[in-house]
Amino acid sequence: MAEIIKRIILLVLSHHCYDEFFRNFNFVDGPCLQAILSKILGLGMVAGSVMVICFSRYHEQKREGGS
Repeated sequence: MAEIIKRIILLVLSHHCYDEFFRNFNFVDGPCLQAILSKILGLGMVAGSVMVICFSRYHEQKREGGS
């Protein structure tokens, strides 16, 4: 189970940043903190865009009387 979680985290973090955050507990490492914040914000923007598109299509179908 721990290996699966590590693989998921490594999709977002580099190995260096993984070591800094989870082995050395250094959460204020400049380049790693900047990289993780950038990736989280980018993924959040993509997720928000997908939610807006799905929501608008749902309301469009509802307004047209489709199922």
